[in-house]
Amino acid sequence: MKKALAIAGLALWIFGSGWYYTCKIKDRCYNGSSPGQTEANPVQSGYPLLFDWESDKPLTGTRFPVWRDSLIELVKPGNVLQLSGLFSRSETNQTSEKNLGLARAKMVRGLFPDIPDSLISLTSMADDGLSSADGNPVPALLAEIKVAETIKAPEAIASDKFTIYFPTNSAEKIVNYPADQYLDNLATGLKNSSKTVEIIGHTDNIGPDEVNYSMGLLRAESIRSALVVRGIPVARISVSSKGEKQPTSPNDTEENRAKNRRTEIVVK
Repeated sequence: MKKALAIAGLALWIFGSGWYYTCKIKDRCYNGSSPGQTEANPVQSGYPLLFDWESDKPLTGTRFPVWRDSLIELVKPGNVLQLSGLFSRSETNQTSEKNLGLARAKMVRGLFPDIPDSLISLTSMADDGLSSADGNPVPALLAEIKVAETIKAPEAIASDKFTIYFPTNSAEKIVNYPADQYLDNLATGLKNSSKTVEIIGHTDNIGPDEVNYSMGLLRAESIRSALVVRGIPVARISVSSKGEKQPTSPNDTEENRAKNRRTEIVVK
């Protein structure tokens, strides 16, 4: 009996010590009661941050404080915290922002009040893989630490050419902040001008000619869709494919083939 009581007492002491260290010393005890933040249902315990469908209000889970603090520790001179809000094109945007993804990124930015604007970057990306079919919130945010030098103003619309690259055998562009920002700037410039855009898709030389032609066209159409989502009429955008016929580098290494998997945007 005494042995059992001793074991129980030791267990309580371990639990109490762990709680005191986490909650009082590290100040990471979290009960989901912060203003504007809730842990809506059990699925959130696996994610630091989620959003209800068609909502820009962040729902923070039990892992949020540690996740947030770990990012803050990495934001130092030379690094930038990039918050990319995701959105599905089937979601209704009820915010004043141009898309729901950017609205989500801006709301999450408010959860990092100690990070100055100069060390934080906000962007958005369409992700039609998001779904509310199960009624659960969606993980609609990407947070990345990037070297500050990579977060630069992209080529302006005055630059009549821009290249966007793709993974092998894919029409989904490589996630790249300058490319996303260029598309944002391009869309804004096109709305204030009568210029048109030609998008030409290219591939490496792996696979049959006809397959590569189709892939090049799919890549061009993917970038066209990205501009249409940003408010540019489809009639002002032409697409075509050169397949593997116009490489910029010899297709002799994977590095060189990666340079050929691209779309070229030409503003006219």
